Amino acid sequence: MSFQPKIRQSLREEIALDIKMAILSGRFTAGERIYEGRIADEMGVSRVPVREALSLLEHEGLVERVPNRGVFVASLTGYEVGEFSSLRTVFEEFAMERAMTRATPDDIAGLEEQLAVIGSAFSGRDKAAIFEADLGFHQRLVQAAHHGLLLKFWEQIATMLRAQFITLLPVIYPTSEDLAGRHRILLDAMRGDDIDSARELIRDHVQIYGEMLTAEARRQGLMGDEDNGMS
Repeated sequence: MSFQPKIRQSLREEIALDIKMAILSGRFTAGERIYEGRIADEMGVSRVPVREALSLLEHEGLVERVPNRGVFVASLTGYEVGEFSSLRTVFEEFAMERAMTRATPDDIAGLEEQLAVIGSAFSGRDKAAIFEADLGFHQRLVQAAHHGLLLKFWEQIATMLRAQFITLLPVIYPTSEDLAGRHRILLDAMRGDDIDSARELIRDHVQIYGEMLTAEARRQGLMGDEDNGMS
């Protein structure tokens, strides 16, 4: 028996992509409830593929299913962002140190390519595209460490990064930022031989920048400190 190649994505994947783009573009905001029935009616489909699509997005960290309450767009409190940033720093410092001695020419070329992707996305001012480009750079950096278990843990980090992006969407990636330049500094450090300096640079890149964005989000009333109202 043989199967014919699929021409189209499954319905649930198409629906998941539409909802994902709505979330990453800010049409759904952090913590907002998502109504399966309303989406199903607007799309002209049953609730089943919508429910399946939301399960896919839950796995990606874009939505949260709260028992007896429904499905909500993911959101983080200031306290959670702080915890996450400190943990992410540990992972990326480790990745940076290993990559400095283990990165291959293909790894370096891939990171260079990703810098170009970041620059192009930033020029287009599409925050969803910028985020994916930013995420792609850090994933390539982790891959350059050549540590299988670290890469598996990174997948969980990426899930949390999506929740952080949604939470900080109104303040993240200001037009004055030189995002490609900030990442160029990391790549140059990785290609050098000063481990302490490289670790400090990646630590500042992750933690200090996160603290700055969190402070601005609090100032604008976009984020609470501990309770996001969904626990």
